[in-house]
Amino acid sequence: MAVPLYNAEIAPPEVRGSLVALQQLAITFGIMISFWIDYGTNYIGGTGMGQREAAWRIPLALQLVPAITLGLGILFMPFSPRWLVNQGRDDEALAVLSRARGLPPDSDLVQIEFLSVQN
Repeated sequence: MAVPLYNAEIAPPEVRGSLVALQQLAITFGIMISFWIDYGTNYIGGTGMGQREAAWRIPLALQLVPAITLGLGILFMPFSPRWLVNQGRDDEALAVLSRARGLPPDSDLVQIEFLSVQN
């Protein structure tokens, strides 16, 4: 729930819908990839008593890599401008919008979007 919400708040208005759809597509693609990895590793050592521990350790290890990467990456993400405005931190919200758009804070585009976030 947090990812589409954050995308919707930080993305430029003209691409918000596309980013949310892309995020859902990535989730669905990830589910498919995980199924095939699980299916393939299930046969390491057979399916009975001889099954090796790698049959469950490999999928678990593969899941940990993106989870840890995302967990560490979120520490470097800025707060959303809408949340900052709700907390009374307007200057920080303007700075985040400016940095996200790659435009100076006094740019018309940044100012218009900032005013829409305030309302």
